[in-house]
Amino acid sequence: SAAGAREIRAALTVTVIPRVNIDGFDGTPTGTPWRQNVDPLVCAAAPCPAFYAANRGYDPNRYHSYLVDDPLDDPNTGPVGIGQGDNPVPESLAVRNAYDAAGGAETVEVVLDLHHQGTPIDAEGNMVTGSTLWPNATATADQLGIRPQFDQVIFRSKQVVSTLLQGIERYGYANFSRYPGTLPPGISRNAYGLLGSASVLIEMRGDIGQKSNGYLAKTAYHASASVIDALADGSLYDADIGVAEAL
Repeated sequence: SAAGAREIRAALTVTVIPRVNIDGFDGTPTGTPWRQNVDPLVCAAAPCPAFYAANRGYDPNRYHSYLVDDPLDDPNTGPVGIGQGDNPVPESLAVRNAYDAAGGAETVEVVLDLHHQGTPIDAEGNMVTGSTLWPNATATADQLGIRPQFDQVIFRSKQVVSTLLQGIERYGYANFSRYPGTLPPGISRNAYGLLGSASVLIEMRGDIGQKSNGYLAKTAYHASASVIDALADGSLYDADIGVAEAL
């Protein structure tokens, strides 16, 4: 409602980046969107850069700096925690710049990273329409000496997941699973968690027909809106993480 929207705007600043990987979506020669960024660099022989596909480019979701004092760092090079200012991926740098411009972890309570995935099947044989996960780069947090803070970030991130799961449970077409996420610290879910914000991945099923696409758009909207509503009224921080852990 208009009144509800006004209440949210009075309580929160919501920053939306509608399409991070513009080149990967619009610029692919085949017309099929790629995860990579269509970087002009061609790596003809190994070793190629980390998370780089030959003739396709970098995976922007693996190049988010987790260092407070070096937002330009390539998180895949050098020792953990040592910045070198060598990040080659402008899409990732743009997201980090927006994060810092909003005040970083001092003011950014939650980062939601929406993607699309394939069509997994759950243990009961049902189609999974969405997946979600919280940060899990605990080894990096240990190396940085920030494990207690990171554990709190994980807890808050699980509260976000619990909130969005409860927000979509009333919709019969929503079937969420726990995403089998990996550990690299440059994954946005991990990087912004290491920086100190609750950080959650939301993967929606992709490559689908128009009717199913409408259902999934509604699912993504209601999942995100439930988190925004709970942030605005403070109820998010009362959420039971058991809902997320049971996923």
